[in-house]
Amino acid sequence: MSLQILGEINKNYLTALRVHDELSQVFEFIGLQGYSLWHFYQYLEESCTQRKIKAYITDTYGVYCVDEAPPNVNIGEPLLKGKTRKGLKIETSWDIVKKAFAAYCAFEEKNLQLYQQKALQAFQNGDISVFNFISDLVRDVKNELTYLNGKMAELASYNYEMAQISAEQDTYYERYTHLIGTLFKPKEQYHHYNSAVSKLDDV
Repeated sequence: MSLQILGEINKNYLTALRVHDELSQVFEFIGLQGYSLWHFYQYLEESCTQRKIKAYITDTYGVYCVDEAPPNVNIGEPLLKGKTRKGLKIETSWDIVKKAFAAYCAFEEKNLQLYQQKALQAFQNGDISVFNFISDLVRDVKNELTYLNGKMAELASYNYEMAQISAEQDTYYERYTHLIGTLFKPKEQYHHYNSAVSKLDDV
């Protein structure tokens, strides 16, 4: 039963990857590189988390977790179909930003409900290990949703003013450039051009 629960969560993470990929492309299309990198960071972070889920499944149950094809999230096409970058007007970009944030928020709210439900199922099954594992996912989504709700309240306070949004893109770009680096924390010793083998050869 818990294996099925984790399989459903893994499938939802595949959907999350599609959501963040499309939102990243949407914001890139309308020239908001900071917001685009925000979602690229989310894509990378969700990918790392999904690998942890699959590793947990294999380590706990000794089985290979097969990925199912995620559903079409259908965010980018409705917002951008028939539009060109050169033909964008400020009113159009304003509408796209509002709808993109609304879609992002709705997806994370759905995620929170799903993971809480799955955590409860694991607890009721008496599988406390799986419950604790899913609880960490619940905490991550809740933190993300809290940050997102705060950002949307800020955007609403100045009515999604495009001049203000454009002005903050450099800040967001720097923020998420840094955060992407923290996901992997590379060490010089293990860089691809400085292999452990060559290091041993030098000793």
